Amino acid sequence: MPKIRLFFKENFIQNKPLSLDNNKFHYLKNVMRKKENDKIFIFNEREEWCGKLQLVGEKKVIPEHLIKKQKSFQIFGYVLHL
Repeated sequence: MPKIRLFFKENFIQNKPLSLDNNKFHYLKNVMRKKENDKIFIFNEREEWCGKLQLVGEKKVIPEHLIKKQKSFQIFGYVLHL
């Protein structure tokens, strides 16, 4: 089964649901054939989480646990992400 990753601009907080827009919902349900409570990976510019899908009622993904966090440091006024 392929690893499904979705980008979000929002910051993640464990167990705080993120709403799925129509495009993400369509992709997950109709293209990737995901179902209620399936696991996917969600990420933003700083971290990646494993999340559980809620596709009935309000369409959401719930961040469950942190997979990895981006390392960054500042040098000469610039922020570098590794």
